[in-house]
Amino acid sequence: MDSLTRASLELFLLLPLSLLLHRAE
Repeated sequence: MDSLTRASLELFLLLPLSLLLHRAE
């Protein structure tokens, strides 16, 4: 897996996760 693919995967995983965390607060 190249770094660009990994970076985009991390963004797709982290963005929804952080949105859920902010809503939960």
